[in-house]
Amino acid sequence: MDIRLSPIQFGRPVLQQCDFKINSDFSASNDEPGKPKRISMPIHTEVNAGEAMGNEYPVSLYVQVGKEDSAHPFSISVSMAAIFNINKEVSDEQKKQFLSVNAPAVLYSYIRPVIASLTSQSVYPQYNLPFMDFTPKDDSKK
Repeated sequence: MDIRLSPIQFGRPVLQQCDFKINSDFSASNDEPGKPKRISMPIHTEVNAGEAMGNEYPVSLYVQVGKEDSAHPFSISVSMAAIFNINKEVSDEQKKQFLSVNAPAVLYSYIRPVIASLTSQSVYPQYNLPFMDFTPKDDSKK
């Protein structure tokens, strides 16, 4: 197998925002004694690709888990950003694909341990973000 350097690189991801709140109105009690309460944690993501500066493309990813309500034990939001350097040889279509799918997936992998670490230090068990698919949905296949 011939391994070579990718025409797409990135700089150190930077934490832009982090907010963690315990919902004091949340009740962990369950209707079935002895069984843990199953909680569905909603996950919201936003991708922001900024204006290109030559071959450099700023991309940020915002992830919010849970909500500030009594149905969820906590809410947490994290935003990270990085500058992605894309060689001139990369086609515009490949750039678009990379900036909307691959770049957010890379940033998501940096956000996962931030959320895991913060939640592990709370009164609740560590929360590990599930894997996400950033590819656009094809509604024509329904």
